[in-house]
Amino acid sequence: MLTWRYEETIPTTANAEQVWALWSRPHEWNHWDEGLEWVTLDGPFEAGSRGQLKPVGEPMVNFVMLEVQKKRGFTNRSFLPLTCMDFIHTYSPEDSPGKGGKISVRIEMHGWLSPLFALLIGRGIQKTLKETLEKCSSLAGQLE
Repeated sequence: MLTWRYEETIPTTANAEQVWALWSRPHEWNHWDEGLEWVTLDGPFEAGSRGQLKPVGEPMVNFVMLEVQKKRGFTNRSFLPLTCMDFIHTYSPEDSPGKGGKISVRIEMHGWLSPLFALLIGRGIQKTLKETLEKCSSLAGQLE
């Protein structure tokens, strides 16, 4: 099967609770990810819950929560024609308490059309993912 991957990691002063507060509210993901118009989740923020998201300028996409580990990360899978796209979000705390940590997002496309979607979608992700992570970090750091 054909696969495409891309990953960004940034340092953050935000702690796990602050980052989790943003991540665990899908209906607010568009506040830190400007590539999204809206997101809905038809159930709790846990593995197996399904939802829909609307990328800016693109058609609505269905997704499922594959894995959710509170204050550590989550993975959601979007479904494209003949391809699935996984978004793997991870928070890694620094060794010293109170020093923040690192936020990472890895995107993986798997399927027969992943080379096509890498060109159509992947290029945009590569251009904006770091900025998206920085906005997430900034907003998380402002939370109490």
